[in-house]
Amino acid sequence: MLIEFSVENFMCFKNEVTFSFEAMEDLAEDKFYNPESRRDIGIEGIDLINTVNGIYGKNASGKSSLLQAMKQLFRLIMNSRKKINEDDDFEVVYYDASKPIVFKVKFSDEALNVYSYSLHIQGENTDAKVAYEELKNETKNETLFIRKENSAVDSVILSKDQLDIFKNDLQKNHLAFSQPFSLFKDIRSCFSAKVNDFMGVRSRPFLRNRKHHVLDLIEPYMFPAIGMLPDEVQEKLQLPHIKALILNELKVADFNIEDYLFEDDELVFIHQHKVKRHFGEESDGTKKYFCLLLDVTLSILDTGGLYIVDELEKALHPLLAMRFINLFKNPETNPKNARLLFSSHDMMFLHQSVLNGDQIWFIDRDDKDETKLYSPAEYEDFDPLQVPKDYILGCYGAVPETNWRG
Repeated sequence: MLIEFSVENFMCFKNEVTFSFEAMEDLAEDKFYNPESRRDIGIEGIDLINTVNGIYGKNASGKSSLLQAMKQLFRLIMNSRKKINEDDDFEVVYYDASKPIVFKVKFSDEALNVYSYSLHIQGENTDAKVAYEELKNETKNETLFIRKENSAVDSVILSKDQLDIFKNDLQKNHLAFSQPFSLFKDIRSCFSAKVNDFMGVRSRPFLRNRKHHVLDLIEPYMFPAIGMLPDEVQEKLQLPHIKALILNELKVADFNIEDYLFEDDELVFIHQHKVKRHFGEESDGTKKYFCLLLDVTLSILDTGGLYIVDELEKALHPLLAMRFINLFKNPETNPKNARLLFSSHDMMFLHQSVLNGDQIWFIDRDDKDETKLYSPAEYEDFDPLQVPKDYILGCYGAVPETNWRG
């Protein structure tokens, strides 16, 4: 389970910014209205985690850049021994090219051990290399390995043969954490299994319609996690509990959809009066909402994973987007503490009935062109009832400096 993520010197982030799923312990009970979205995960030293978090900010403030930073790091970790510059989806974008990009994550495994991992990358895309790397078991206060630029990996838990492999085979543009040792694979499997939603494709072959152009069904930063063959997806979609949940949500969404089926691997919706309509013929909102439901029911809610959506409200009615948020807040639909992280411009979600103060994050650039990430709950005079109003008035920053009245 991802607990905390930090990035520095990447894209618009000059200095380190840190996003955390941990709920604020000192947030008074009258300051939050969604106790069901604050969960105890049983890890010593971590009180509660939030199952839903929203990021707000003006255009070009860094919302998508933060999500992109997460994607970049997790792709690197899960691409095993693939070289950094062999990954077509990895792009080194420095704030200051004279300094390394720094990634840090804190996460837990199934045994409730907490780990921290740090990675420094230096050099241009064609010559990007690891400048520093460290993996530590914070629960046991044990450093699993440290790797510095142009030096061998130092570890007290790896055997001599394993260290020799590092010495002889590890190249400057390979991650030590991605090497195929059983210990690292076990840790990575816990890590990647919870964030494999970052690894998805942007369109799905089984949702193509031969009569229509193949649409880019998923927004660039949603990172869905199907990772299955079409027949496996079809089989899962026919499982009673999954089909019941999806059809119920589609019914609540008032799409007039009563059923779905596959014809020659093409998804077809059955509307009222037995009218058939291929997926590609549906509205953008219907397609997006179905893809959201597809992702979270097949690979997120059942595993306790993390799901990220850039501009959640795009092509969706706000009430429908709020319905989707509630899938993660409700313990009945989210019994394994899956988490949703989304960016948005829709201020309806800032209402205390949707998000607690510590579930809201603002991202903004100051007059020194430094990007900052912060929560309104950090303010002493924070009033959860006034967040939407205070935000539009500029009390928290993160809004464009424009005369919106014309």
